[in-house]
Parts: sequence; C-alpha cells; structure tokens
Amino acid sequence: MDGVLANFIKSAYNVHGRQYTESEYPVGEYDIPKAMGLTTSQFWEPINARREEFWFNIPKYSWADDLIAMLREPWTIASSPSQEPESASGKVKWLRYYFGLGFRNYMLGHDKHHLAQSPMGMGTVLIDDNENQVNAFIREGGYGILFPQPWNNNYHHTHDRFGYVCIEYFKDVIKNGRREGLARYLGL
Repeated sequence: MDGVLANFIKSAYNVHGRQYTESEYPVGEYDIPKAMGLTTSQFWEPINARREEFWFNIPKYSWADDLIAMLREPWTIASSPSQEPESASGKVKWLRYYFGLGFRNYMLGHDKHHLAQSPMGMGTVLIDDNENQVNAFIREGGYGILFPQPWNNNYHHTHDRFGYVCIEYFKDVIKNGRREGLARYLGL
C-alpha cells in the first residue's frame, strides 16, 4: 500500500514541515528518518501524534488505479501498520475511502511473505517498494516485483514505474500460464 498506492513519504515530509522532492531524495536509502536527518523517534513522533488521521489523509499516487486495473483477480492489498495502533484503522479507512465502504480485500501485517502461496497452490505476486519484503516473499515461493522508488534498488526505473511493473507482472503471467490475466488486460 504505502510506497506503491499511497504516497506515505509525501505525507511524512509534510508532517515535518518539509516538501518532498523526489530528485533530492538520497538514492537507495530506505531509512526515511536517516534520509531526513532525524532519529527514528523524531520521525515517528508527529506522525503518531496525528494518529488515525495521518494514515487516512495520505494521498493516492496517480498510477494507483491503473496498477489495480492491471492485476488479475483475486487481488489483495497488503500493508504493514506502524507501531501506533491507530495506523491500522487509518489504513482501513483509507482503503474504504478509495475502494468503497464494503472493501475487504486487504491484509494488515508486517510479514507479507506469509501470503506467498495462494490457497490454490499457485504462486502469488507481491508488488512492494521494500526490498526485504520482496526478497522474503520470493524465498517463500511467491513472485516479487520491487516497485521502483528512489529509496530502493529499482530507482533507475522511476521514470516509468507503471511500465516497469507491467512488464515484470506479465512475465510472471506468461511464465505461469496465466494468459487470461494478460488477455483481460489487453481487452482480448
């Protein structure tokens, strides 16, 4: 969710009275507090003080709807809540705001690799901006796509994030014989 569909970093910068500029972000630095010159507690204090409201008000990325439309059914949004308990409820409110009040296709938790195998035994796909999450998912038998962001090793694909993810996603669709996803996306 955060870093793929929701612009967490922009909201984090804003809550600290700063404007996020992608071109000025230190390439490959996943530790946002370090990138901002803050300690972990300095970084989280104003975010936690806003509780649920912070998470609910994170803006959606412009590519989010296209990314969701590309995916084959069924899909689930996986998100890691922060240590603040109201992070989880704020994220759920965000999801229901953008996907409808009845939306329930989400899983909250830090260990996304537990989702690597679907109930039908077919490998699943994780699209995430966190390299550690993607690598753990792959180790568990899933297919992982590192979503290009300045803070990860796919920073060189940020000029066309959606195009990169489409290519990687359809490599898996074709490799695993799930051509119906490709046909649906192409309108065939």
